[in-house]
Amino acid sequence: RIRKEPAEHCLSTVEAIVSALGTLEPALPGLSELLTSFDHMIDAQIEQRQQHVGQGRHRKRSPKPPCFPRAILNEASRLVAVYAEFAPCPATGLPQLFSWNAHRMESAQGSPQRFSVFAHAEQYLAEALEPMELAPSDLARGMLADELAERWQDFARPDDIYVSWMESTLQFLPSFSRPGQALEWLALRSPYLNLKRGRGCLEAVVKSEGLERAQRDLAALMRVGAPGQTISGRAADRLSNLVTLLRALRSLALESQIAED
Repeated sequence: RIRKEPAEHCLSTVEAIVSALGTLEPALPGLSELLTSFDHMIDAQIEQRQQHVGQGRHRKRSPKPPCFPRAILNEASRLVAVYAEFAPCPATGLPQLFSWNAHRMESAQGSPQRFSVFAHAEQYLAEALEPMELAPSDLARGMLADELAERWQDFARPDDIYVSWMESTLQFLPSFSRPGQALEWLALRSPYLNLKRGRGCLEAVVKSEGLERAQRDLAALMRVGAPGQTISGRAADRLSNLVTLLRALRSLALESQIAED
C-alpha cells in the first residue's frame, strides 16, 4: 500500500519471511500476529503521510557561503600576481625562463608596483618566441640569473604571497628568491574553478566574468612606465587577466566575510 510491487505474486520482506516460516514451521506460534503488526505499521505510515501532504521530506538547507581561498583575504600589499614566459630548452628539455613579470596588488607611494625583466637565453627555438610576442634581441639583452635574483630581491618582501594562474609559473620563484626563504603562494586556477564549478583558460574566465574592459585598461597601463616596470608582449595580457580576476575575487571574498560577520 506504500510501495507498489512489481508483480502480483511479489511479497514484502516480512510477508516473504512469514510465508517461508509457515511452510517450514507451520506450528510456529505468532506468525499471524507478525503480519498484524506489519499492517499496523503500514497504517501508521499512511496516516502520517496524509497529515503532511505538500511538505517536503527534507528540510531545506541554507546555501553555503562561497569558499574563497584564504590567501586572497590578506592585505593587498602582500599579494603579488606573477607570470612567467618560458619554453623547453632544446638542449636539455628543461623549462627555460624568458621573462619574469609581477604586479603588486597595492603599493605605497613611491614604491614600484610592477616588475618585469627578460632572462638571458641563448638556446631556444625561434618559433617559440612568436606567440609570446618576443624578439631574439629581448633575450640577448636579458639578465643573467644572479642579476635577475638581485633585482627581484629588491622588489620582493619577506611576507609576500605570490599568486599565479597556473602552478607551473611558480617553479621559477625559488631560483631567484632569498636562500632559505619560506615562500607563500597560491595557484588560483584550481580553487577558482572549484568555486565557480567551471572550466576554461584564464582569458575565457575573464570574459565569462564580464571583466574584459577592466582587463584591457590594465593591460594598456602595464605597457607603459619606467624600465623594469613596463610589461610587454603577451605577458601584459596574461598578467592583466590574472590581476583583474584577482581583484574581482578579492572584492567578493571581502564582501562575503563582512556578511558573515
